[in-house]
Amino acid sequence: MHFPKFWARGESGGVSCWRWSDSSLADAKDRAQAQARKIASSLSSNRQVLQRYGYSDRPLREEILEQVHSPGDTLAAAVTRNAYGCLVLNTSGAMFLDIDAENNNPPRVGIVGLIRRLFAGNASGAVDAAVETTKSKLESWLQLNPAWGLRLYQTAAGFRLLATHALFDPGKLGSERICDALAVDPLYRKLCETQQSFRARLTPKPWRIGLSACPVRWPWETREVEQKFKRWWESYNAKAERFATCRFIGSFGSTLAHPELAALVTMHDRASKAESGLPLA
Repeated sequence: MHFPKFWARGESGGVSCWRWSDSSLADAKDRAQAQARKIASSLSSNRQVLQRYGYSDRPLREEILEQVHSPGDTLAAAVTRNAYGCLVLNTSGAMFLDIDAENNNPPRVGIVGLIRRLFAGNASGAVDAAVETTKSKLESWLQLNPAWGLRLYQTAAGFRLLATHALFDPGKLGSERICDALAVDPLYRKLCETQQSFRARLTPKPWRIGLSACPVRWPWETREVEQKFKRWWESYNAKAERFATCRFIGSFGSTLAHPELAALVTMHDRASKAESGLPLA
């Protein structure tokens, strides 16, 4: 799990960029300044250097809000806040998997589209069909892998799985056969490998509860920026209370659970309101 403690912004010739360090703020600042100068120099000499990077090519700039340690005192999990303001559970061994509903439903029908058709009267049945399709795929996997234990959750746009029988290495997620068998989101797989952690969002996406994304990013460079964040956070929390992030559907496969996972399951289900019955967001 890699969340650099120190981040700093560098500026040169109208170019601004952020860089990180695991040792000190000064080191992060030096790295940021060097990168800003490099980009500015390349731009001035008309060299092509700017690219659109995906969200999984570098450590995530997220503040660690809470840590959970295993009995051996290694970091088992951390709660962070992502770029648009949601709380995220990051784990070093508890394997969460995101499944895009569009890859598991009847052709060309996704959960998001189905919910939008709610008032047309056909959403409920189609959502139920998506759940049954996913359950069927799980059962097929478990017939060939009977030692596995899996918890299935429904999300606003698909499904979430949590393996309960063993710990896994997030750096090897791309090679896990279950990802191909259940059509796990390839971007999620790449992010886990880069970040060296599995991720599960705990709180709603802002735009699903009537808010814009958080307007500022950590670390707060000024008191004004921090106050702006706090005002947004108060509004977000007030609205998020009325929504769940996922809904627990059931447990499948082996009932033998890894001893280090019980506390994380409880933490995840409580924070995500998985058994609350509230609307998903």
